[in-house]
Amino acid sequence: MPRPDELVLVVQNNVLFNDNDGYFEGFMDASKADYMSTILKNHSFMRHDKASLLAGKYKQPIAYCAIVNPTTKKVYVYTRASGAEGDAANVEKLLQGNISFGAGGHMVESAKGVDVIVDNKIRELAEETDIQGSKQFQFFGYINNDDDRNNGVGKVHFGLMYLVITDATVVRPLDKEAQIGGMVHISDLERTIRESRRKGSSVIVEPWSEISFEPLMRYLGHK
Repeated sequence: MPRPDELVLVVQNNVLFNDNDGYFEGFMDASKADYMSTILKNHSFMRHDKASLLAGKYKQPIAYCAIVNPTTKKVYVYTRASGAEGDAANVEKLLQGNISFGAGGHMVESAKGVDVIVDNKIRELAEETDIQGSKQFQFFGYINNDDDRNNGVGKVHFGLMYLVITDATVVRPLDKEAQIGGMVHISDLERTIRESRRKGSSVIVEPWSEISFEPLMRYLGHK
């Protein structure tokens, strides 16, 4: 999680969505749009605390990496620690205690001439997870969740979802914000998602994981 005064990559909403001509809510397959090029050509950097207050004006693109083993049909799943440290201005604190399969985070400035998105996703993944096997990135799609009634996190963020395809059977969390994590079969994850949707359930799956679950399930040939 970035410090309040740390500079993070942002893009204006009207530029990202071409004055709403390109707006969508939910998940968008990578083959159906190219928001990536728009971000690379039009981004700037802003203090994290300021950017988090500008919902509706700026989006903070986030690398959201799902670690999957297509052979075993398992996905890395973790629970965000409910006692994670962070400044009160960081709206991401509202995700604490949620179940997630997305590793990654905010984009910060990279060395000149380096692709800022590629650089950040590799760095974040290395900082957050110990993948005991091969790694191959595949860009999967986009996540936008302005209709986020639960915590408002989606209103200021825009997901760049990657699959991290691996032959690993063991993946461990390294980040202090991950309470517990490991590889889970897609059918078990499906049961968790269903339980989270049951009225009165104590199971909470973070919105981006719920939004992107069905595309992920189809990718693994489970549905």
